[in-house]
Amino acid sequence: MGQPPTRAAARGGLVRRGAPRGPDRSGLPVFSFLVSPPTGVGGVSGRDPRPGPKPCGRFYTKIVSSLEITTAQRIGGPIGRFELPSPARAEARRSGRSLRHVVLTAQAARDLAAALADHVLPRTDAALTRVRAAAARMDDQAFGEVTDPDARLRVEALQQAVVALDASIRA
Repeated sequence: MGQPPTRAAARGGLVRRGAPRGPDRSGLPVFSFLVSPPTGVGGVSGRDPRPGPKPCGRFYTKIVSSLEITTAQRIGGPIGRFELPSPARAEARRSGRSLRHVVLTAQAARDLAAALADHVLPRTDAALTRVRAAAARMDDQAFGEVTDPDARLRVEALQQAVVALDASIRA
């Protein structure tokens, strides 16, 4: 007979699991806004019927979020506090790819920002060059040497370069 009824059956309505429910609670799908968008004068609407940010805004949010995660978790996690660094919190530390993930994330963020922009991004390119230069100065690929003050400064310089890249993309 199909799927068993849900708790809604106990409240008086028989609704199967997974069945979409419309505003009239009939169980019929209400997706008319996807089929025929509202039209304005001349059959053309000036607004998108779907709520939320536009597709470019969604990509922009993903770029910014990825750089924030890189700054806070991928780099900030191993740095920890000055008194108590946590090199074991580095992403992909056993494979020695922590630094590579940071650089690839920065490169992907720059590439996506360049694809979304309708102009050249010289400040973003310069910020990515600074990220690569800071990464080239690193001896440890897995952020395991953050307990050493000199190595910690190099990791913090990398973190600052990623923050500068984020700021250049936001600008």
